[in-house]
Amino acid sequence: MVNMDLIILGTLMGHSAHGYAIKQAIEASFGKRYIGLSNSSLYPRLTKLEAGGFIMGKREQQEKVPDRRIFEITPAGVEHLKKMVAEPMKPRETDFDFKSKAVFFGLINPEERRRIIEPLYREKVEEVKEAREKREKFGALLDKYASMVMETGIKELEMAEEFYRKLLELE
Repeated sequence: MVNMDLIILGTLMGHSAHGYAIKQAIEASFGKRYIGLSNSSLYPRLTKLEAGGFIMGKREQQEKVPDRRIFEITPAGVEHLKKMVAEPMKPRETDFDFKSKAVFFGLINPEERRRIIEPLYREKVEEVKEAREKREKFGALLDKYASMVMETGIKELEMAEEFYRKLLELE
């Protein structure tokens, strides 16, 4: 489940924006396909974040059109964002959830980053090992389609392992 609070607060880091601009920035950065953000889900979330003191909205007057609210992240919002980024991955979170969080890893300290990345890296190392063992054991028994699926799966696991390793090396 994508953490929309994390993505909204992260989007507001460094610049303020009105709701539509926030939506456009999120879709441009994270993709419509993955986020599925609608106005009916964004604006209540902005209201909740403002009520929590994590963002502050200011009314901006416009000529010939209704006023709009410009939102900016508050110091409490920055701290809340850092806390969310530093949380370890939960069992049901996806690769997209991890990458959405990893975008903001620069906000947390190296120990917190390692605490999040290392278990995922170790898990991928083990998955690659197991997949290679299965290939060794069953590969000759597979038809060309099953073999291609297996090889592609192993390559994807190897790429994920390399990704986590490189994140660890950034430290």
